Formats: sequence, C-alpha cells, structure tokens
Amino acid sequence: MGLCSARSYSSGTGNNCVEVADLTHTAHRAVAVRESHDPDAPIVLIAPERFAALVEGVRDGRLTT
Repeated sequence: MGLCSARSYSSGTGNNCVEVADLTHTAHRAVAVRESHDPDAPIVLIAPERFAALVEGVRDGRLTT
C-alpha cells in the first residue's frame, strides 16, 4: 500500500490475512483494505463507520465464512 498498514496474524496457517491502512486523515477519509498475499490486489476503501461495523460483526460472530 505504500502506507503504514497493519496485517492480521490471526488467520493461523491459512494465509487468509488482510492489510488495513487508516486513511481517515487523508483526502480519502476511509480505511483501506487488501489481501496481504497479493500486493497487486485491488484496494477496497471503506468508510470508517462501516469498517467499525464490519470488525464488530466479525468479533461478535455475526459475520462468519
């Protein structure tokens, strides 16, 4: 991403990680997300409140694979 991003390490050995970058302080005012194993993958921009709802849904089990 060329930005300071965080990578999820909770996927175990499944290689199902994502990278997340906070762009809320930029003109984009969004959270950027992409697959970590493919640096050329498209980057998805998500509104901060929607990203927070996504994380909450994953944490409380409402969103599963």
